[in-house]
Amino acid sequence: MNIHKLVPRPLTQEETETIEHFRYYFSFRKTFALIGRHTAAVLGEDGGAGLEALRQTALAAMSALLQRPPDFSAYVMDDGFGLTAMDGEIYTVSPERLSQEEIASGKFAFPGALVLRNQCLEACEAGEILAIVTEEAEHGDPYASV
Repeated sequence: MNIHKLVPRPLTQEETETIEHFRYYFSFRKTFALIGRHTAAVLGEDGGAGLEALRQTALAAMSALLQRPPDFSAYVMDDGFGLTAMDGEIYTVSPERLSQEEIASGKFAFPGALVLRNQCLEACEAGEILAIVTEEAEHGDPYASV
């Protein structure tokens, strides 16, 4: 994994934890941009593209999301966190585990999902890319040939 930090400060623990959530959710295969404390934009599976091209792809995805109705889906993830998925492969993960009731039912409560949707839209409106995360296939990596 390579984290290309694009902000002039260290990433917070919360941002680092968000990177780890998305690496897990994307099966350690996707290149993505961290665009908010809990929000990421998928940039594809090719981490070999240049950093500027990846940055431009993230900015274009953020802009495109703001130009259409904010449709989203909400999920309870297997690690107990909630996830909203927006068009254009932009996602926000909940900052905390969901309630035991939500986890047991597999249904993310609509008010909580709306909060995450709004965080996603706010991150896109801010237009800041905190970091770009690329995965490198290594020898022995079970996903390297998939």
